[in-house]
Amino acid sequence: MSLENIEMNIKYLKPKVSVIVPVYNVEPWIRRSLDSLVNQTLKEIEIVIIDDGSSDKCPEIIDEYAKKDSRIVVIHQKNQGCGSAYHNGMLKASGEYIGFTDPDDYVDLDFYEKLYLEASNSKADIVKGRAKLLDINGLEKEIGGSFSDINKNKYHFNNCFWSAIYKHEMIKTHKLYFEERKDMVIAQDILFLLKAVYFANKIRFISDVYYHYCIRQDSLTFQVYDIKKIKSFIISLNLRSDFINEHINNVEENSYIFFYGSNLQCILNEMIYNTCNSIIGSFLLIKAAIKFYDKCLYKQGLKRYLNQNLIYMLENKDEIAIFQEYIKNYKTNYSSTIWKLFDFIPLIKINSQKRYKIFYLFGFFPLLKIKNRTGGMYYKLFSVLPILRKVTKENKK
Repeated sequence: MSLENIEMNIKYLKPKVSVIVPVYNVEPWIRRSLDSLVNQTLKEIEIVIIDDGSSDKCPEIIDEYAKKDSRIVVIHQKNQGCGSAYHNGMLKASGEYIGFTDPDDYVDLDFYEKLYLEASNSKADIVKGRAKLLDINGLEKEIGGSFSDINKNKYHFNNCFWSAIYKHEMIKTHKLYFEERKDMVIAQDILFLLKAVYFANKIRFISDVYYHYCIRQDSLTFQVYDIKKIKSFIISLNLRSDFINEHINNVEENSYIFFYGSNLQCILNEMIYNTCNSIIGSFLLIKAAIKFYDKCLYKQGLKRYLNQNLIYMLENKDEIAIFQEYIKNYKTNYSSTIWKLFDFIPLIKINSQKRYKIFYLFGFFPLLKIKNRTGGMYYKLFSVLPILRKVTKENKK
């Protein structure tokens, strides 16, 4: 049989794995990602690419690959966000299992074959491979935690959702789709992962095959959390806590406590490590942590978990130093004054700290920042443009 006839037969076979690839302005990396998919040793593969309104050359590159490989399905849509792209790709997928690959990442050439063989032999609902993180300096290290931890407690299955495949029938039965909310710019996948792990009857692992997660400075996950990202993170927390509380009767107590404890640690990490967060962002995270703690129905167990794990986490000297720096920078006297027009329209909002004030027009637009430094006052229009400096001279005796 000729190669052309083999390719035609593959086209009409039901795919064993459908890989969802959401694409938005990743022109420098997308060929590497797509090459790792079209050259998979698993030939019965479907590659569903969703162009989420890219403004670079990604649409042309995607169409170029689709013309050469009949296994590629392309969806071009207006920019609707990552959650919508994943959702629409999953609706289009036809494979027995579904996997996910970000367009700036890549996988080993036998990645999906090894995962599918294990899924087929064990009848597992989820099969997970390993993952490596490639940093901006080209250094690679393994991430994702220990498989032995997940074997003991399946909720240790971390957020590396893209290093696994999921049974399509399970996804359809339980409607496990990504959040399409416009108020979520990140973390759309985390609720999907929690639900998938909850409904999965069997999870298996492969140790000798890797997903390569590539960090780039302009990626959404690499950037400092702004208020929109913090709010998205908090929305995701609340959605997940609501889900696990609703299904508490089917979740073991130690798994339930691990869920709450690990997520509270995650909130603390955001406050400690993301030192460029605004004070408002930090307060939002603190408020979210308190609310999240209140939702836990096993508080004594959660207290024991936090006492053990937070102390362990902070034993690292580097983390203590970061935490102390955080306290030094953000433990300030903070007050907010709002001037209201007609007693209900927020005309001017004044955020005051020890060394500066920011005046916001209509409560949100940064109009003026006054910073108090040794020897003078600095006035910045729109909080960034220096317009005036008032020098203070001290009389020396």
